[in-house]
Amino acid sequence: MLTRDLQISFDGQCLLPCVPMNEPGWPWPETKTVEKTRMKFALWSVVAVLLVLPMETRAGNRLPISFDGAMSAAKANVAEPEGVAFDAELGKEFGARTGGTMIQCTAGAGDTELATFILLMELDANGSVVRSLVRPQNKVSTCLQQAVAHQTYAKPPHAGYWVRADMQYKP
Repeated sequence: MLTRDLQISFDGQCLLPCVPMNEPGWPWPETKTVEKTRMKFALWSVVAVLLVLPMETRAGNRLPISFDGAMSAAKANVAEPEGVAFDAELGKEFGARTGGTMIQCTAGAGDTELATFILLMELDANGSVVRSLVRPQNKVSTCLQQAVAHQTYAKPPHAGYWVRADMQYKP
C-alpha cells in the first residue's frame, strides 16, 4: 500500500499524491504520517498568523480603530503635561493651516452640512497624518478629512498620537 503524506488539489488536478475521491479515507487517509502533517500544518498556521499581525502595523496597514477608541486615545494624550503643551502648539498650527481649506469646504454647503463636527487625526513620530476620522460625516467634514490626509504637523510626543479638533462653523 502506498502512504500519502499530504493531498493538495487545484482545479481538480492533484499537486501532491491524492487519494481518488471514491477511495475510503478521502480526503485524508488515516495514517500516522498524515496525522503528523495535519499537526505541523496547524502549528505553522498559528505561527504565520502571529507573525503577520504585527506586520500589519509596521507596514502602515493599520488595524481598524473605532471613533470612540480614537477619541479615548486623544483624551488620554491631553491628560499628560507633554500632551497639553503639544495640543496648544498643534492648535495654533492647525488653525492657521485650515482656514483657507474650511472656506473651500463650506462653499455651497447647506445648513445641515455646517454643523459642528469632530476631527480626530493619528500622527506618526514625524507629525504626518496617518489616518483621520470625523463625526458626523457630511460634505464639510469629509472635505476637511481629505484635505488633512497628507499633511504634516509638529512632531508629537510619540508615534500613534491621536489629536482632536472640534470644528464649528461661525459665519
